[in-house]
Amino acid sequence: MDDKRFDRPVKVRLAEGAKVLSVSSAYQASGLLASTDWPAKRTALHRVAFEAAEKVLEGSAPRSTVAPVLKRPLAKLGYWLTPISKPGNGCISRAV
Repeated sequence: MDDKRFDRPVKVRLAEGAKVLSVSSAYQASGLLASTDWPAKRTALHRVAFEAAEKVLEGSAPRSTVAPVLKRPLAKLGYWLTPISKPGNGCISRAV
């Protein structure tokens, strides 16, 4: 299966103290967005991100569209990018 891997994974932490998840493909992004682990209501931003991941999996959108739209619903929830270990690698984590 071609899961449409990203050039760089999106590091995600869905709750304070939770394990950091590395979302490295449209398939994983779609799974995360459809998961019952999603930490909030499904908003319009969430729907846009989910639909982008699905379109990439269908082949009707480039994979480069998913990572930016995946970050939007997380940022709206109070999550943002912070460095993890290497420059250019990011982690979306909840504000404390």
